[in-house]
Amino acid sequence: RANKVLFAEAGKDFVDFLFHILSLPIGTIIKLFGVKDVVGCLGDLHKSIKALNTHSMQSNVTKELVLQPTAPVPLPALLKDSCDSSDTGARKVYTCSSSYHSPCYYSDASGD
Repeated sequence: RANKVLFAEAGKDFVDFLFHILSLPIGTIIKLFGVKDVVGCLGDLHKSIKALNTHSMQSNVTKELVLQPTAPVPLPALLKDSCDSSDTGARKVYTCSSSYHSPCYYSDASGD
């Protein structure tokens, strides 16, 4: 006889944590390398979510959102292509952490 887990219960916080893990770029890595090549139990977790009944998920979350996450906008895309080298004054940079996936950066620099 093999020792296998046939059923397990978990609280909502733990399940949300597991979904959060898959919403990271790890979901993309699983897609690129394949479920068999992923180290650890992430491949099994990916297969379990793929087989999950959609009635078990919140209405605003789809399996595709978890299994095929989109990467956040890279920071260089938010910046200008060229810098004005004549302005060497010190600048303050402010960040807002209200969004986990794409933090905002603001500077006190004037211009467009």
